[in-house]
This record gives sequence, structure tokens and C-alpha cells, in this order.
Amino acid sequence: MKQHIPVTSTTCAPKLFCYLGYGLLCLEQIHLVLIFDSPEAIPYHLSLTPSEYTIFLQFLRYPAQQTVPFQELVPTLNQHVPLQDFLAPLRQHISRLKKKLPPYWKITCEGGFGYRLRVIRPSDESDHLRSERGQAYLSPSTEKEV
Repeated sequence: MKQHIPVTSTTCAPKLFCYLGYGLLCLEQIHLVLIFDSPEAIPYHLSLTPSEYTIFLQFLRYPAQQTVPFQELVPTLNQHVPLQDFLAPLRQHISRLKKKLPPYWKITCEGGFGYRLRVIRPSDESDHLRSERGQAYLSPSTEKEV
């Protein structure tokens, strides 16, 4: 049985977020997100489905680059629904959302607990990949992730 992930809000006011130095303008009524690298830059345009939009906003509501538990990504989910019943549809939505993100924005599954939205500057990707493989560790003072 295919599980539908519902949209949580019906407000139409734009929402402004700052996420790791990026400005985000979220237009809920049309499920559109504009991502600005700088005020003078051309925004990156994310046209999302209602479910993808809801999931994306949940990432923005958590502290930057923290793992968001599966259950928190679907805030209107009934607490009595078994995890396996909504995990497959959630994976499908996450998979489609990954394809729409700007370059160097990544969503990763974290140990069967949840998903994490990561933002890596283009010049820093090789350092980040080395640190994920355990070949190097960047201390917080020299870490290049944004």
C-alpha cells in the first residue's frame, strides 16, 4: 500500500531562511524555493512537490547539517504508524529531492536514524570526501564545510 506524505500547512506567506550563509526564499503556496549564494547572485530555483517542500522545510528547521530523524521529516505522521509503512515513500521523496538540489547540496542517510542535509562549497568537496573516508579530519577551526 502506497503511503502519502501530507502537507502540513496552508499559509501562503513567503518564508525567509538563512542556511549556512545561503539565503532562502520559500513560497509555500506554489512549493517554490529560491536559494541565493549572495545578494547579487542569480538564485537557484527549486520547484518541489508538496511532499518534497514539506520535507525540505523540516531540514531547514533543524540546526544546520544535523541529522533529522525519519519521523521528524513527516511531521503530520500518526505516531502509531509503523516506521516501515512510511519509510519507502519517504525514500522516494528524498530521492527526487536530491536530484533537484543545487550542486554541492547533499542529502545523506545517517545510520538508519534519519537524513542529513549537507552543504559543501565547490572548492571544498575533495577535503570533505577525504574526511568522510577517514583519511583526514579537519578540526572545527579549520573545517571548510559551510
